[in-house]
Amino acid sequence: MFDENLAYQAYENQKLDFLRRVPTSRIPELKKNPDYFENPVFRLDSLFFGPGLSEDAGLRSALISSLDYEQMQKLFNSSSRPGCVGVPLEFYSGPELCFDNKKVINKTFKNKKINFTYSSLGGEDHRRLSEWLQSQWKNALGLNIQVRGLENKIFLNQIRNNPSEVFRRGLSPENPSCYGILESFHSKSADNLSLLKDAKFDQSLMELKTNSSPKKCREVLQILLDKNIMIPTGRIFFSYRMSQKWQGLELNLLNHMDLSELQLKSKESL
Repeated sequence: MFDENLAYQAYENQKLDFLRRVPTSRIPELKKNPDYFENPVFRLDSLFFGPGLSEDAGLRSALISSLDYEQMQKLFNSSSRPGCVGVPLEFYSGPELCFDNKKVINKTFKNKKINFTYSSLGGEDHRRLSEWLQSQWKNALGLNIQVRGLENKIFLNQIRNNPSEVFRRGLSPENPSCYGILESFHSKSADNLSLLKDAKFDQSLMELKTNSSPKKCREVLQILLDKNIMIPTGRIFFSYRMSQKWQGLELNLLNHMDLSELQLKSKESL
């Protein structure tokens, strides 16, 4: 299994020239370093609600509204506010689509047990997120949040066959388009782990397939958010470090590397 702490130390000791992931807790100290880079990625990472909460709209709404998204943003040194969809603004019209955490919650769910699972492949950041959510939901709603970090293969098998009430999942499309990131929510999609079955959404999604205008994209995104089936974690930025002796690396919106122009810098430019 990839150990991000060992990899970080190897990079610091110049045993690696490329560090593929920087823990968010280290971003402030590295932000101004010339070997630190951020690449915006087209993803829809979210906290999804499983079938165990499908009939409890009140609890899903409370889980969404009780989080302090501004605090979460600071905790993870994020350039984007959690609670907002991760789709880049250039793909949909109007202001950013976000959940409101200013709603008054008049109900508590004292000692109600909620299972939350995540893939340990996410490293330190996923662990910190789970601990923060556990504290937030216990203090605001009285919930007993049981957290489990699972090996990635086990996690993927679980969310497909017996998902917990809440789980963190990242969605990455095959192509950077609004339809591409949303097609897995169609009621007939094998990848629809949210179990969303909504005729209006399905129809609007099919219209989006042939009409990819920003206005149509926003319409479909809004329908999805209104269902309260997930909490998007905001725009994702891939943070990495690369030795200054290299140049020419390119990363696209899907986080695919283009190494065709990668080369060592001349001694004069170092």
